[in-house]
Amino acid sequence: MAVPLLGLVAAHTATIRPDLYDLVVRADDHPDKPPISGWSGLTGGLGDRRIRMLGYMMDNEPAIPDGKLVSNFVLVPEAGALLHPAHRIPEEMIDIRLRAGEPIRFRSRRLVWAEGQLSSCYVADRSSEPLYCLTDAAVTDADPGDINRYFRNP
Repeated sequence: MAVPLLGLVAAHTATIRPDLYDLVVRADDHPDKPPISGWSGLTGGLGDRRIRMLGYMMDNEPAIPDGKLVSNFVLVPEAGALLHPAHRIPEEMIDIRLRAGEPIRFRSRRLVWAEGQLSSCYVADRSSEPLYCLTDAAVTDADPGDINRYFRNP
């Protein structure tokens, strides 16, 4: 009985990724790009402005299969794990809307940089839809080292 349990714990531990929500921006060595914004700063009412965010690529309803070309997806600060799915809190989700004609391949829980125009989204059901939108967005893969390079714990 212990072997399957240890296997499950090992699989769960292997799928854990760092939570980005409470991290504070440490440095921004790209003055030619829009400023990096931390997730906890979203609640401060950033208003309409161009920013960069580090987060995890996720689907919303309906589910998106890995490898599919997409023009929008949801960015979240927490990737979840095998036994603990990511939280879907509207104030902690951003609807990423890519620039026209620039789709990317979707991969759930992929760490990415998203750059675009941040604004509030209007949706009828605030209980499950992102509160924010990042429009005219460009997305690039992030290196896991970017977390420590650009952020620190409070």
